[in-house]
Amino acid sequence: MAHVDIEAPGIISIYLRGRNLSKLKAEGGQFFNWRFLDSQRWYESHPFSLSAAPTDDQLRFTVKDLGDHSRSLVSLRPGTRVLIEGPYGTFTKHQAHEKRPLVLIGGGVGITPIRALLEELPRDREITVIYRTSNEEGLIFLDEITELARCKNATLEILPGSRKLYPLDAAHLASIVPNIREAEIYICGPTSLTDVIRASAQELGMPKNRVHSEIFEYHTVMEG
Repeated sequence: MAHVDIEAPGIISIYLRGRNLSKLKAEGGQFFNWRFLDSQRWYESHPFSLSAAPTDDQLRFTVKDLGDHSRSLVSLRPGTRVLIEGPYGTFTKHQAHEKRPLVLIGGGVGITPIRALLEELPRDREITVIYRTSNEEGLIFLDEITELARCKNATLEILPGSRKLYPLDAAHLASIVPNIREAEIYICGPTSLTDVIRASAQELGMPKNRVHSEIFEYHTVMEG
């Protein structure tokens, strides 16, 4: 383990260094099971999604404080050895048809696999990124996502505030993305947000197989 960065109150990113990490063939949107081999945590592993596209020598994942294990990770010491299992998950660029517009929706810390996925998409795709949080303090990686959106020629919509202000119902989605009916949606966030997006897509007449979701509570709440 290389180092830990504090992104926001209760949210940290953990950076891991290694050699030949590209041999893992991991992709943005996937997750690993992570086991930290120190005296406090060696006996348990937990799933967390990558929050940046993997490189040959670095992996990064981001964790929200939702329990004793995730809370304790801020005290990890550089040099701690890490046992990883994976990658897992099909929440990758390969799920979508190669020609359709893409709508990437991240809710809260669920933006992390969305950010990693965006990094791996080609510039010639029509992409809209919707970043939904309950308040501005929850907007982690905003600078990174803004720069990635610029590099990918993507439209970026930042929606911090109440559900009444940003309901993301069918009418609201269609106002943000006029060609939403021709698009494919990637959604990662709380179950409540995923359910809203799926219901909105159904109301818009979109086939179910064009809404790709990752239930983010699994990666954050399931702490044994």
